[in-house]
Amino acid sequence: MASPALSQASTAFEIDAPQISDEQRTTKRHVLLRRAKEIATSQDVLLFLIAFRILNALSIRTFFQPDEYFQSLEPAWEIAFGANSGAWITWEWKNQLRSAIHPAIFAAVYRLTSELSNLLRLTPDYRAELLLAAPKATQAVIAALGDYYTWKLGERIYGKGSSEACAWQWFCSTRTLSNCLETTLTVIALHQWPWHWSLEATGNEPADEYGLREDCGQAEELAKCVPDKISAVVDRIYYQQWTFPPLRFLYFNLAQSLSVHYGRNDWHYYLSQGYPLLLTTFLPFALVGLYNSLSPPNPASATTTLLTTNIKRQLATTSLLVPFILSFISHKE
Repeated sequence: MASPALSQASTAFEIDAPQISDEQRTTKRHVLLRRAKEIATSQDVLLFLIAFRILNALSIRTFFQPDEYFQSLEPAWEIAFGANSGAWITWEWKNQLRSAIHPAIFAAVYRLTSELSNLLRLTPDYRAELLLAAPKATQAVIAALGDYYTWKLGERIYGKGSSEACAWQWFCSTRTLSNCLETTLTVIALHQWPWHWSLEATGNEPADEYGLREDCGQAEELAKCVPDKISAVVDRIYYQQWTFPPLRFLYFNLAQSLSVHYGRNDWHYYLSQGYPLLLTTFLPFALVGLYNSLSPPNPASATTTLLTTNIKRQLATTSLLVPFILSFISHKE
C-alpha cells in the first residue's frame, strides 16, 4: 500500500493521469521512488549534522572574537529583557550601523528559554546554564544548515558522492557571529541560485536530472521582497525610527573612512594572510581548484557539462574578484 505522501506526489506529477502510457507511468514511478529515497537520505544527513553541530557548540568553551557577543547576544539580551537588563551595547548600535534582525533571532530564543525556565521552576543556576546553552544550540542548527547546503551544492557541481569538510568550521561556525549566519544564507542562496540564467536561452525552462522541476517564479519574487520588508520592520522596532543600516555602514566605512581607527593593512593582506589563515592546509587544494575552474574544460571529460563548468567558473571568479576589490580598502578583516 502506497504512503499518503507518495500518493500525493504521484498526483502532483500526474503519474496516474489517464493520458500517459504505461511505459511513461512506470518510468515516472521509478523516478519518484528514487527521489523519495534521496529525500529520506538527505533528512538523515541533516539530522546527523544538527546533532554533530550541537555537540560542537556545547563543547567549545573559548571565545574567538568579541563580536560574537557584541554583534548578537548583547543586543539580543537587551531586546529580550529590556534596556535596564545590563546588556553591553556598543557604539555601532547607537549609530545604527547594524541591522537588528540577527540579534532578534537570539532575543526570541532568550525569551522562550526564560519562559520555559519559569514554567519548569528551575533554580537560578539551572536557568543561567539554559540561557547559556540556548543560543549555542540555535547557532548549531544554523551551522548545520550551512554544512548541509554546502554538501548539496557540492553534489550539484561535482555530482553524487562528493564530500566537503573544513576543520576551521569546528572552531568558528557555531559561534554567534553575524558572519556565521551570513555564510549559511550565502551557501543556501548559491544552492538555490538559477545558474542556468547565465547560459544562452533555449526556449524552455531547464529541468533537473529527473525532469520533475516545477516553476518557482512566484516563490522567487517573494524571496526578493520579503526579507527586506522584515528587516526594515525589525530595525524600525529596535531603533524606534526608520533607518537603513547597510547604507549607514557603507557611509561610515567608505565615505568617512572611520574604520581605519581599528587599523590599516597592507594591500596584499588577503593574499598573504587572509587566504592562508582561513584555508590552512586546504590552501594547495584551493589553488588547484581555482586553476581547474578557470581553465578551459577538457572536451574528453564525460562528467563535465556546460552548466557545471559555468558554475565553477563563476564561483572561482567571485572568490578572486571580491578580495581584489576589498584590497583597496585600508581597513581589512
